[in-house]
Amino acid sequence: MEVRILLALAVVAIICGCGQSSSPAEQGKKEGAAEQSSSPAEQGKKERAAEQSSSPPERCEKEGAAEPGTESDQHGIQNGKIVFDHTVVNTTPASGVPSADIWTVNPNGRNRAQLTTSSRQSDEAPAWSPDGRQIAFVSDEKLCVMNTDGSNKIELPLYKTARPYEPTWSPDGDRIAFWDYIKVGLYMTHTDGSGTLRALTPSGSRPAWSPDGDRIAFEGSSGDSYWPDIYVMNVSPEGDTSELQQITDHPLMEGEPSWSPDGTEIAFYSNRAGRQGIYKVDVNSLKETRLTHSPLFDYDPTWSPDGKQIAYMKKRLARGTHASIYKMDSDGSNSTPVFEEEKMYAYDPDW
Repeated sequence: MEVRILLALAVVAIICGCGQSSSPAEQGKKEGAAEQSSSPAEQGKKERAAEQSSSPPERCEKEGAAEPGTESDQHGIQNGKIVFDHTVVNTTPASGVPSADIWTVNPNGRNRAQLTTSSRQSDEAPAWSPDGRQIAFVSDEKLCVMNTDGSNKIELPLYKTARPYEPTWSPDGDRIAFWDYIKVGLYMTHTDGSGTLRALTPSGSRPAWSPDGDRIAFEGSSGDSYWPDIYVMNVSPEGDTSELQQITDHPLMEGEPSWSPDGTEIAFYSNRAGRQGIYKVDVNSLKETRLTHSPLFDYDPTWSPDGKQIAYMKKRLARGTHASIYKMDSDGSNSTPVFEEEKMYAYDPDW
């Protein structure tokens, strides 16, 4: 299932734990093939408790794996590679909805490697583990973890009706947060499949764990807002949440937060200029800076581990429809393509 293509905006209510709560919120999810951001969908069910799966972690369906390109670091880790999901755009109506696979590429565009090769399911929304030894991703609506060469795919146990998307690792590598695109809520699980799944908020989307491990940024909005903004909340190792803070405040859409490695800034996208572009905000002063000024559509920012660059997705919707991975300096200068091919979609980069 191509969530990137099928999801519309959903209404979000942000309620933090530890006895503190906020007003209802709305949530955005753009459609992959729409020129403008979509209209909000109906609010997801606010069911905090869901049926838990008691079975141990299972292997995801076995798929072929290609060897990643040789890299100078020990594990081919995130300092040398960008991981993303990749889809070939179908050219005939009879071909149906294409499936996505996980790829990696060097920031200079070299050493492309396809890690998953299933034609029966979609593998999407990859995220590097903090040590660079594993990749979390969504495979056919299941939350999975695999090695960086595509081997040893393990499914993490969730509740039976879960529809996970866009996982994010805690900096210690012990936990993964994700959002359920049906319930439109944030959840946390342990990476080894142990413990109990924890609901962080009954509603929310696109979580991003801070480098210090104490906070999670995500999309949400106040009850009187039509479009989502960026929020940050504290989160304990046990999954207790507190001190909700609104980071951006604009009448149009703000989404897809990504922390800088030093934890001082958050990159995000916004359609405030008429088309989606990349911005960043200082989490202390709340000063915002526009980074891209493209006539195209820019989404999915992700920082390089040294904080000097930002990779992102650039979409073309007219002639030569495709979505590409670009990178730029963290001040918005020197934008160059990393992965760009006509009639191919490259989404969800993580650096």
